[in-house]
Amino acid sequence: MTNGGGTWTRVSPQDDVHNVTTIAQDPRSGQENIWYAGGGEAIGASAEELGALYLGFGVWKSVDNGATWTKLPQTIPGISPSPDCATSFALECFDHPFDMVHKIIVNPANGDVLVASHRRLIRSQDGGNTWAIVFNTTNATTADLGQMDIAATPTGDRIYLALNGGNPDGALRGVWWSATGNTNSWTRLSGGTILGTDSVAGWRGNDYNDNSRRIILAVAPSSPNIVY
Repeated sequence: MTNGGGTWTRVSPQDDVHNVTTIAQDPRSGQENIWYAGGGEAIGASAEELGALYLGFGVWKSVDNGATWTKLPQTIPGISPSPDCATSFALECFDHPFDMVHKIIVNPANGDVLVASHRRLIRSQDGGNTWAIVFNTTNATTADLGQMDIAATPTGDRIYLALNGGNPDGALRGVWWSATGNTNSWTRLSGGTILGTDSVAGWRGNDYNDNSRRIILAVAPSSPNIVY
């Protein structure tokens, strides 16, 4: 769409997965023509039924304001294809974190691409050419209780990460923050290792019965110190 919503043109490839759950624009001056997109949905509507996951198939990039899109490399150190799939990183087989991309952001300070995928926070510092895991939980591909969310302040000096309350890694549930997004730089703001008990009184982000308890983040434009 280039005319305020008057008309629309499909720009996704004909021969690939078409679902999209997150789109991110590079906010840096002079880089606004760069966009990223990913797909996949585990919880919601019919996707909640056993075996009814809506899978994505990688992370996409556009350098012309969304007119054309290219799939980025899927190779990530520490991620191996599932032996249950016929081929490596197969279409319609839940064998890669990018099959469930919950949120993508671009750090306004340095252009780092942060992908809150299934049970992994994955970062690229070169526009999506290479990737590295910067926050790691358990198995990335065998259950739907693995949603993450990611947000950053307008200056990029604080990055917030949320792990849903049903995540099998009880010690990691809740909300974290980092000044850099680097591995081992994350400090926990809320959550708890005891099921049903959270460090924030009255909050059930750390659930006791393995419900999703999905956490969605937003930084207030009025103040980088206010996070919803």
